[in-house]
Order: sequence, then structure tokens, then C-alpha cells
Amino acid sequence: MAIGSVAVGLNTSGGVLVLGLVCGWLRSVYPVFGCIPEPTQAVLESVGLHTFIAVVGLSVGPSFVAGLLHMGPGLFCAGIIVVLVPHTVTLCIGYYCLQQHPGVLLGVCVGESTTMAALRAIVAEADSKIPLLGYIVPYALGNALLPV
Repeated sequence: MAIGSVAVGLNTSGGVLVLGLVCGWLRSVYPVFGCIPEPTQAVLESVGLHTFIAVVGLSVGPSFVAGLLHMGPGLFCAGIIVVLVPHTVTLCIGYYCLQQHPGVLLGVCVGESTTMAALRAIVAEADSKIPLLGYIVPYALGNALLPV
């Protein structure tokens, strides 16, 4: 569709988002619509997540190995630093300066890295929903700032 001279359309992720919003609204209005048992939802989410990881690994694997061979250990060390330093700083400042609950801080850390799988693992291991309290705002900010 074109608005003036600008082409406007939905890409795959935009289409899925709109469909998800419509289906969510239909489910809120008609609770029997889209009723999927919880164990089935867990299986579908797990299969989807594992398939995504496999596809990404298969597509990125060769270039990752080539980059690692070309750049050497410096690239590996830089990756470790980029991953560990922000989470360590977040945990230290949150715990020692702001006296926040460690579970909330773990939720903040997985939220800032936009990792839903890690959140599920932390919630399951802690047997508590406390990490969810710290997850929402950093997750939203992380998704908004990720393209930037």
C-alpha cells in the first residue's frame, strides 16, 4: 500500500505482532478462543526456542569460527568483557548501593540483555516470581534501544 509516494507495509515481524494483538484481543473477549493447554504451550515455546537457536547457530557458525580464527583471542576476551561487565556492575550497584533484593537484580540483568529464556531459568531455579519484578522495564528499554 502506498501513502503518497511512500510505500507502507508490514514485514514478517510486524505482521506477527498485529496478528498476536488481534488474537490476544479475541481471547480477552471470547475466553474459549485460542484455548491451548499449558503443557502444550510449554512444548511449543520450547520447540520454537530450540529451533530458533539451531537455525541461528547453523547460519552464524561458519562466520563465527572464521572470525575467531582471524581475530584470535582478543575477540573472545572482548566478548567476555562486554557480557560480564554490565551485569556485574548492575548487581554490585543494585545490591551494595541501592540495597535491592538479589532476585529483582537478576531480573534486571536478564531484562537488560532481553533474554526471556534466562528469566524462565532464574524463576524456575529460585522457585519464585520475584525476578519478574525487575525484568519488565529493562526488557522494554533494551528492546527499544537495541536497534539504536
